[in-house]
Amino acid sequence: MSEFDDFYGGDGRSSFLLRGCLILGLVVLCLGLGAFIAIGAVASLKGVSPVELFQDEPSATATGEAPSAPEEKPGTPGAAPPTWKEKPPAPEEGVENPVVFVARKVGPSVVQVKLFLPETQRAPRQYIGGGSGVIYRGDGYILTNEHVVGKQIQGVNPIITVVLVSGEELEAEVVGADRLTDLAMLKIDKVGLPAAEFTSTESLQIGDLAVAIGSPFGLEATVTQGVISAVQRQEYIEGRVYYDLIQTDAAINPGNSGGALSNSKGQVIGINTAILSPTGVDAGLGFAISSDVVMGIADQLIEKGKASHPYMGIAGEVISKEVAEKFDLEEGFRVEYVEPGGPADSAGIREEDIITKVDDTDIKRYGDLIKALAKKGVGGTVTVIVARDHKELQFEVTLIERPAELQG
Repeated sequence: MSEFDDFYGGDGRSSFLLRGCLILGLVVLCLGLGAFIAIGAVASLKGVSPVELFQDEPSATATGEAPSAPEEKPGTPGAAPPTWKEKPPAPEEGVENPVVFVARKVGPSVVQVKLFLPETQRAPRQYIGGGSGVIYRGDGYILTNEHVVGKQIQGVNPIITVVLVSGEELEAEVVGADRLTDLAMLKIDKVGLPAAEFTSTESLQIGDLAVAIGSPFGLEATVTQGVISAVQRQEYIEGRVYYDLIQTDAAINPGNSGGALSNSKGQVIGINTAILSPTGVDAGLGFAISSDVVMGIADQLIEKGKASHPYMGIAGEVISKEVAEKFDLEEGFRVEYVEPGGPADSAGIREEDIITKVDDTDIKRYGDLIKALAKKGVGGTVTVIVARDHKELQFEVTLIERPAELQG
């Protein structure tokens, strides 16, 4: 019997090890199209080539490492900055190509993130890779992916620098990180920065313009265009379940991680995070963390250095419409484990209950459950509708903070 958790939680933690494509309790199929790759572009210290890094990988890479530019040339002080205009005109004011408008508006808010091993008595400071970032607040806060900056190299915390669009390079510190959502917040000592405008993705439509800006392979301020290919994707990538991904065919490559995905209005709708590719480079299947997830985490990282996640204390699996019809079940989230003394247990939810609705959200997939809980947050109370023996029951569940040992 498969085990799942309600926000990477529950005592279904052993299922991740037992079923390679399950994470903390939710069934996520490992796709056979190629390897999911987190695109932080952290370089290998052993001189491994990009081909070696991605060969013989039947599924998602284990560390999120990806090839980066072998040289430190892009973004170094003194390099000619891109030709963004200070005050971009609105499209109706004469810019015929909306991508030009987006590039001018969003470009100055996207930075390059570079990682170095510190200087030692035996070796000078060594460039080891990096990714991208988006200026979240004008007083020096920069958003990126946790997989870009949240790791040690040979047991050493790397030095992190941020290269602004002007070419200025400043040292940064990690002030907060959240592995579950793969987000991290950096801080540099500078004010008056051009912060990006974030917006909700609720109105996104398939086919809408999508513009990606970042530093693929270390080439800072690179702009690519495409469309929104899908929304609310749920994917298992390198040990994490991403539950609200935006899929795009805008070219995204190693080094784009942490950069911006923008709509036609120059508003950030996502943080570019991963690609699905058999070769390790863009194959038209790029993924960005939805700004709705980002905006719920970013301020917590600034204020507390971490993010709090609501927790029900259940494990189970999603029953699809097809399975429900075949076996005469209700469509929803089937509870296969209830943590003794946890919120769900205290409310009266039992194993084999099928959660069909949380507040006003119908539960059709894992992401629906997570988003419904996130709306109320830690300490909030949700109304949970379950099907039990073909009868509908209602429970009030008060959410607690996900235990520290389950934070990933």
